[in-house]
Order: sequence, then C-alpha cells, then structure tokens
Amino acid sequence: MHASDYMIACATLLGPIFAVQVQKYLDRRGERTRRQIEVYRALMASRMTLNSPQHVNALNAVPLEFHGNSKVVDAWRDLLMHLNTPHANLEAWGQERIKLFVVLLKQMGESLRYGFRDAEIQGHVYYPQWQAALMSDQELLRKGLVDLIKGEGALPMKVTQFPADPEFAKRTAEVQTLLIEWLEGKRSPSMAIQAEKAEE
Repeated sequence: MHASDYMIACATLLGPIFAVQVQKYLDRRGERTRRQIEVYRALMASRMTLNSPQHVNALNAVPLEFHGNSKVVDAWRDLLMHLNTPHANLEAWGQERIKLFVVLLKQMGESLRYGFRDAEIQGHVYYPQWQAALMSDQELLRKGLVDLIKGEGALPMKVTQFPADPEFAKRTAEVQTLLIEWLEGKRSPSMAIQAEKAEE
C-alpha cells in the first residue's frame, strides 16, 4: 500500500469522529453565547431598576458567563469594587456607579457584537413615573412594616369622632352636673327608705 492509501483510510475512519467533535465544540460555544446574551439582555432591561432581583442576579452571573473575557470581567470588577465601597457623597457615588455600569455594558455589547453607544445605554430607556412611584411606595411599606415588627415604629392614630347616642350624652351630662354639685356641697344625696311590710 502506498502512503496515499493510508491517508485515505485514516481520513475515512477519523472524518466522522472529527466532525462530531467539531459539532460538539460549536454546540458548547453556541450555548455559552446564548447564556451571555441572556445576562446582557437582563442587565439592559433592568438598567433603570438597579436594586431589582433580576438586575442583581444578572450582575452576579457576569464573571461566570464571561469567564476568560478579560475586558468584561475587569469592567465587572471595577463596578463591583465601587458598589461595595462606602459612600459619603451619594450623588457623586451614583454618577460613578452609572459610568462604570455603562463601561461594563459596552464591553459586554462589543464582545457579543452589539454596537450600542453610551447615550443609548444610558438614556434610551422607557421607565414610566408610575413604576418609579410604585417601587418607592413598596419600599416605604416594607420599611414601615419592618420597623413596626421590630418595635421601632408605631401606627399613627387620629380619632375624629366617636359614635354617640344623644339621649345617653344628655343623661351623662346630668349625672356629671349632680355629682359635681354633691362634691361641692351644694346638694346632698337623697335617700328613700322603704319600710318593709309587716308579715301578716
């Protein structure tokens, strides 16, 4: 047999095995890309509700799903370090948070071939006022209930009117007047003594 015959035989035997391995590699790569897109989509969809469970879960999944992508993981680390840093000036801290978050989304978008600009990431989002008010009310309600259960808060009460019977109120006022006159010595209590009937 010639060398070319050996090569043909090897190619015939190893071709299907090689094709299966290549297909497995492509499937794994496609699945990873799909998970990365899910994380990116969740962060983009929740970028106005930064404390929502959807946003927090997606943010925590970044280092797992983008492992090996140094630009994305570095941007995530910078954001995480900032989020865990105590802040005295809330406004400056919030602006830096937004800036680092936009950098993270840009790096993720570039790796997934999404070409969003900073302005699109930061400003092109629909967030109705009623949703903001609803989230604020829910947070106030949650905090109020927690304070109440811990004994650090109280329910405000204001009584504006008692239900009253006019006849009962009149009789009560008469009794109060008689009692005051008796205590001041202007009146003495009258006693009625009834004689017991003699037994027949």
